[in-house]
Amino acid sequence: MTVTEHPVTADEPPVMDFQGGRKTMVAMKKWTVDIYIDEDDAGRTYAEARLQTGAPTRLTGVGRAKLNPADDDIPEIGDELATARALTDLGHRLLVTAAKDIEAVTDERVRLDT
Repeated sequence: MTVTEHPVTADEPPVMDFQGGRKTMVAMKKWTVDIYIDEDDAGRTYAEARLQTGAPTRLTGVGRAKLNPADDDIPEIGDELATARALTDLGHRLLVTAAKDIEAVTDERVRLDT
């Protein structure tokens, strides 16, 4: 399946390309990821990526970055690294959760490749 993004405005539904055919998404769900970032005085940055799906279970990914003493202190770079790592961790946790949910339904071991 190939998915291509198309620019949309706030008042129109997203349109996706599925194997060459365009389809307007009618029953759309909205999931939100909130990113929280903090940095201490020692140049360590911490980020959390919190997924909100509307379900009672919430997933949180964590990422960290540390300033190399030989580098210039540019806080935005630490924010970017910690956030990227938090989002990667969140994605992995979501795959693990999906695998466990599939196993619960099928009673078979599941291996999901990223």
